[in-house]
Amino acid sequence: NNQTVKKEETEDKTEINLIKAKVTKVVDGDTVYVRFENGREEKVRFIGVDTPESTIRVEAYGEEAAAYTKSQLYGKNVWLELDVQGRDEYGRLLAYIWLSPPVSMNDAEIRNKMFNAILLLEGYAQIMTVPPNVKYVDYFRTYQQEAREQNKGLWGLEINKRENSQAAGEPEYYIGNKK
Repeated sequence: NNQTVKKEETEDKTEINLIKAKVTKVVDGDTVYVRFENGREEKVRFIGVDTPESTIRVEAYGEEAAAYTKSQLYGKNVWLELDVQGRDEYGRLLAYIWLSPPVSMNDAEIRNKMFNAILLLEGYAQIMTVPPNVKYVDYFRTYQQEAREQNKGLWGLEINKRENSQAAGEPEYYIGNKK
């Protein structure tokens, strides 16, 4: 492993293990490559969120999600927080991505500093819960609901109508949208 894991203690005395890394490549909205301080590179999949596809096949809002992730993370230092399960079945490192280390563990810090949460809040992702990595699931549910209620990002999309599939003039919506 050999990367430096720093135990950060927040103001509210919550201990959190963070690994500093630099984002070297953005694959899509929820997957990046990072370089650790020891020079090793890893492919990282964001825990708890799923953005529409934009690589092999393109789903509605996939390119926007990928572009947003690139604009926010490419070339920047981030702090990775791992959960119970460290890797997925494809060998990718699974992590929560912090834009800066949290000073306390509360809703405001998560909303403003955790990129996984920001993707949900801005409507670039939906929740994807894969136990045992569920540390922030309650926060994530709230953030997704807020984005849906505000029709943010993919929640406000109108997909092109298929022939005869909808009443005249009625738009078809992204799978997760409320009607």
